[in-house]
Amino acid sequence: MTSTILGILAKLTGSSALAYRFIVLKQLDTAFDTVREKNPTLDQNNWAEVFDACKEDVLGHGQWWAIHRLDAFQYCLIPIYAGFDVFALFSLSFTLFGSLQVFSVIIYQFMLIYFIEDTVDYNEWISVLALTVMSVMVSLYAPTEDDIITNEHTWHEANFNTSVGSIIWLIFLSVVKMYSFQHLKIEMKRHIDLKDREKISDLFQPRPLSWYNLLGPIHLATTGALFIIIVKFVLNLTAETDQSAGIIGSILAFVFVGFGCSCLKAHSYHDMMGELHSATVFPCFVLGQSALAILSGIINFCEYPKDELGFWISYVLFIWCIFFFVLVMEFNEPQMEDQYAFDTEEEVTSKQEMTPLEKVDNETQDVEYAGTSI
Repeated sequence: MTSTILGILAKLTGSSALAYRFIVLKQLDTAFDTVREKNPTLDQNNWAEVFDACKEDVLGHGQWWAIHRLDAFQYCLIPIYAGFDVFALFSLSFTLFGSLQVFSVIIYQFMLIYFIEDTVDYNEWISVLALTVMSVMVSLYAPTEDDIITNEHTWHEANFNTSVGSIIWLIFLSVVKMYSFQHLKIEMKRHIDLKDREKISDLFQPRPLSWYNLLGPIHLATTGALFIIIVKFVLNLTAETDQSAGIIGSILAFVFVGFGCSCLKAHSYHDMMGELHSATVFPCFVLGQSALAILSGIINFCEYPKDELGFWISYVLFIWCIFFFVLVMEFNEPQMEDQYAFDTEEEVTSKQEMTPLEKVDNETQDVEYAGTSI
């Protein structure tokens, strides 16, 4: 019982540090994009000029290692949440660990108000409250470390299920991860080009319910779920031999999960917060990762709940609450008609004189707005 309580406290602490890291990433991206917005000649990759424009906030300005103070700070947060999360994984069942991640969304919502001064509407609070309730219900019904049911396909040293279903689940997560990586890579490149050509604002964000935006948290969730599966596997495998090796390896895995890597088909947290709808990326990423981790605990690590009916009812309702949250964010998102920029005053005048049909054709062909909802 003591180990479980300490694990829960560790997970909540780690979730707070992770939520704060995404807040800092949002502040960093806003600072850079504001500079570009005020200086239309600056492209997205003109980092030297961007650093010159905000040099008072750049550590080591003019040096090869120059870094924005917010960027340096968000890196400092990585070992904090990595350490607490590894301890939580070591103390809790995989399913319980996954269900507790939703509390970082609550923490994130409060941080949005305090640090970003963003408005959180009442219906957002209702959706977050519903998620909290269902997360508590899932946690209550979630299997513990004592609820592992092995079978002939169980690799006992790691408590890992080697059946066909378990392998197919891992393949499915990998395919979704790779597809989302490639699609996001193409779309991000296109939108960065539009920003550089001043067709859309440097502060542009896609609609919350657009496929482009949804692929962001889907990608992060599948990537995160696969990393957590690897971490749990290593911790189980070294539990009876050299625990220090497993813990050190797990911390390193958590540290590098937020870094982009083309070889591993992974986008960085920087990319996600910089190009997508920041108010939905982190919550949906955490909620999606929670949902996948809960299933992975059952499919891959043989953790079966004692009360299956109560657990699955709670889990299904939890999934519906995630969809409800995304719908609420889409409903609350204003129509940003002023987000497009034009190169000359003549283009503005020309657009104002267009008929409604001509405006639609022009926006479709020239601007290629990415916020279309599915």
